Amino acid sequence: MPCVACCAIMACPTRRASRSTTPKPEQLASDLVPPVCTECHTAENVCACLICGTLVCGRQVNRHALSHCQEHHFQHRYVIELETERVWDHALDRYVHVVAEHSHSGADKPGTVDPDKGKQVALQEEFVTLLSQQLASQRQYFQMQLRRLDRDNANMYDQHQRNVQHLAQLQRSTEAQLKHVQAVCSELESERDQLDQRLKVSLCELVGLRKKRKALSATTQAQRRSAAQATQDEATLIHQLKQQVTALTEEIRDLEIHKVQASQLAGVEDAADSHVIITSPAETGRTGRRQRRPRK
Repeated sequence: MPCVACCAIMACPTRRASRSTTPKPEQLASDLVPPVCTECHTAENVCACLICGTLVCGRQVNRHALSHCQEHHFQHRYVIELETERVWDHALDRYVHVVAEHSHSGADKPGTVDPDKGKQVALQEEFVTLLSQQLASQRQYFQMQLRRLDRDNANMYDQHQRNVQHLAQLQRSTEAQLKHVQAVCSELESERDQLDQRLKVSLCELVGLRKKRKALSATTQAQRRSAAQATQDEATLIHQLKQQVTALTEEIRDLEIHKVQASQLAGVEDAADSHVIITSPAETGRTGRRQRRPRK
């Protein structure tokens, strides 16, 4: 086993490749992509073949490392766990470092090797390794959770700071708008006071105009009554004048008739014996002729 013998030497290309591909806890915490199995693409219990360098999963997951060893007829029996950097032998079903410890202590001499004890030690070492892996994975998980919470808290703090700044800007803009609104309200109040004063003046003028209108209405009615009375008096006067004109016309006609009759009677021979009676115009208008007084 030349590769197993020099597994502790950093010049071994397989060990150097395994160390270069083994992610550290800090790298896992920083969200780097871990190595995965070439068969099932899982990142748990990944092992590297010390013969060909193929990445396969170990016995705790899908046992692709054992399948790889069986495919090569146990020629690729040694794999190294990338998390613990321990070498596992699929042919003996144990860790290689257990054999190395027993070989240094002299337990592997002929007639002194206890297979059951070696198996028990291997199982104990495997249990300790699994427990260490679980604790390490839990520690890494909680560290990642803590870092994620720190990032979330930092992001939330930044978001809150931006919200506070935005609210402060909104408050300043609202205060400016409020001042502007207050200035506009004061201007509107002054304009309202001016309009109230104008309204009062207009109401006073309206009251005066109403009084003037009432006075004008009363004067107009009085003038109308006076005009109606004057029209009635004028009509009465015109009627009286018409009656007087009619009476004068009749008197003139009677006088003309009397004049004609007088001229006719002037040539009568017995003018001395006769006596003509001239009636009044009223009587002439009623009779329309003169009345002759009878002789004595």
